[in-house]
Amino acid sequence: MSINFNERKIKVSQDEKTRRLLKAKLKPAEIRARADSNRKDMYAKLTDDQKAAYEDIPKNHRLTYLRAHTTKSMRAMIDATCAQCFGYEDLNNAIPECTSESCPIWAHRKRDK
Repeated sequence: MSINFNERKIKVSQDEKTRRLLKAKLKPAEIRARADSNRKDMYAKLTDDQKAAYEDIPKNHRLTYLRAHTTKSMRAMIDATCAQCFGYEDLNNAIPECTSESCPIWAHRKRDK
């Protein structure tokens, strides 16, 4: 999808589900209902051990955990691993300062550019 902005095309990247929802012109309440349904579907795919761990995770990090364990998203896996390592603190400030070079995903973490 691209947007014309002052006669310049700017590419907008969105995942496929979001694009479909925008094309369907759903109301915000309907979008939230579908998102909750997707979250429940992902939760159903977790093993019993993963469900127990999920309950201990702060609510603002649960979606990342679900994506890491139910999809093939490397970014979600990296984010979930870093969040767990830092104790679910302020990750935007902590991850760029990470010095754990022995971590297998250290080279793939988010950094300031």
